Amino acid sequence: MPWSFFTLFSEIHLADILDISIAALLLWGALQAVRTSRSRAAALGLLTFGAIVLVARQLELKLTSWLLQGIAALSVLIVVVVFQDEIRRAFERISLIWHRTANDSPVSHHQVDLLTETLEKLAATQTGALIVLPGRDPLEGLVTGGIPLGGQISTPLLLSLFDSSSPGHDGAVIISAEKVTRFAVHLPLSTNAKLLKDRGTRHAAALGLAERSDALVVVVSEETGAISVARKGNLKRLPSSHRVGGIMLEFFQEYTDPDVPLRWHQTLLRRSGLEGALALFAALGLWLLLVPGSVIMENSYQVPVITENVPTGFQLESTSPTTVEVTLSGARRKLYLLDPKKLSIRIDATLAQFGRQTFPVTPNHLLLPPELDVVNLAPKEVKVLVKKTAPESP
Repeated sequence: MPWSFFTLFSEIHLADILDISIAALLLWGALQAVRTSRSRAAALGLLTFGAIVLVARQLELKLTSWLLQGIAALSVLIVVVVFQDEIRRAFERISLIWHRTANDSPVSHHQVDLLTETLEKLAATQTGALIVLPGRDPLEGLVTGGIPLGGQISTPLLLSLFDSSSPGHDGAVIISAEKVTRFAVHLPLSTNAKLLKDRGTRHAAALGLAERSDALVVVVSEETGAISVARKGNLKRLPSSHRVGGIMLEFFQEYTDPDVPLRWHQTLLRRSGLEGALALFAALGLWLLLVPGSVIMENSYQVPVITENVPTGFQLESTSPTTVEVTLSGARRKLYLLDPKKLSIRIDATLAQFGRQTFPVTPNHLLLPPELDVVNLAPKEVKVLVKKTAPESP
């Protein structure tokens, strides 16, 4: 058998491991990009279309393949149009990889209590608010506008910034290193209708930033006074304002822990273990199919000889030899998928009625997939003997 998994795995080198790892990371990123229901449905549709194309080609459905060929040629454009938001988001995350930094200094319990108290007051008076707590991803390029402040965190300062008479009360406040670094900031808006439902622009802005970075965004609804938190692409309304303090404390502890940068891979596996495993197996399968599977090699088969078109009034006496050794060349995966039982050498015995006994064997006598080539045939001719049949008695 030309394909052996033990042989294939023995061919893996350090460069192949790096190749598979990068491919798995890219596939994992693609899976992350289609986590929303809208993207997932579109991806499922594209995968279904791709499967139909492959089946049509495998079964040699010429009309279907011809009809799908034009659409397949536009597949790149279709992907760009359908997943333009996800592609942009993926490139944004790639650019952030090189600028990952920890928070400047840990936040004390006192600061968390102060923020919790402020949010409770805002909620009690139904004053709309939007507070951004950055993680490791820098916010440059994700947020726009805003006025630098650099003021120490305090309840009066935050209440004044979100007061309806303040010119920047509709924007967001960014808190970093125990200071209000900027206010009246504009955040990118999310289009996730499933999570937003009937919520307003503040919630769309909070979710939009949470989809593009690892920041924690806290929202106070101007209509209901309810407090919600957005993080990791999710938006959750808190049943009680007391919960927000614990969430902020956990967030600050995670992003100020000096060991967290060393454990980023553990966090990644814990959050997306299934998607990571799928991406790894998919990358390994594609490597087996495309890398060693594309190596050109040769393999020989004993192919039976079938004699056809025996003339009327004659019967086949013998064919010698009854098999021909056929050496084929092609990609390893094509040779693996080839079913040797379907191969045959077909000899036309029409000329045997004129006494011809030797017939040449050429590649034309063998029906093969177009990706495979005949390297050698042995022997290159066969002997066909026929004899006249006795005439039927009247």
